[in-house]
Amino acid sequence: MIRRSIKNLLSWAVVIVGLLVLFVWLPAGPARPGQTTQISGLQLSLTYAAMFFSIVPLVRLAKSQLPGRHSWIAVHSGVVALGFVSMPLLPQWCGFITASVLLLLVFTPNVLSDLATRRLSAGYARAAASYARLLPLLHPSRHVRYYSSFMSAHALASIEQKVAAYQALASQASPEEFERLNCWILVAQDDWMGVLSRFAAWATQRQW
Repeated sequence: MIRRSIKNLLSWAVVIVGLLVLFVWLPAGPARPGQTTQISGLQLSLTYAAMFFSIVPLVRLAKSQLPGRHSWIAVHSGVVALGFVSMPLLPQWCGFITASVLLLLVFTPNVLSDLATRRLSAGYARAAASYARLLPLLHPSRHVRYYSSFMSAHALASIEQKVAAYQALASQASPEEFERLNCWILVAQDDWMGVLSRFAAWATQRQW
């Protein structure tokens, strides 16, 4: 699982390197009025590549209905805005700055989330929780904080601790999250009949 995540990260790195090779031969950008330093081909290509990798998901997120999408829209919009602003203000460093922000605030949280999900699917709840705890440091949205807290609760050893942690999360959860947490409480208590009854009630509500 970890190898697959690393492969995905390396694939993105290959794409970025390919874009660099494509754009590095571009001539230096012309100096703007009041600007004495030209933008090198490397800095220009890094900036354009980072902006490209933010504009594509930005368009997709704007059309989607994914929970927590607004915070990611803000992050990608910030990367694009940083690219535009840094080129005239910091022409010698604009590419490094924009690409670093993209890697730190976009790629790293996605890799951590992928690792946490895969570790949880493989049965390593504590390892998954350790990855999830790092996510709010880079993307402190409500959705990500809830996900991190849920993973930490799921990794607890005793039934009593899990139930208490789920109940604490449920007090601040959305209606959909509240229903899922109630199901997880029943799972922790090994009450599978209760889980089935909740699913049946949920299916009945969806029909109406």
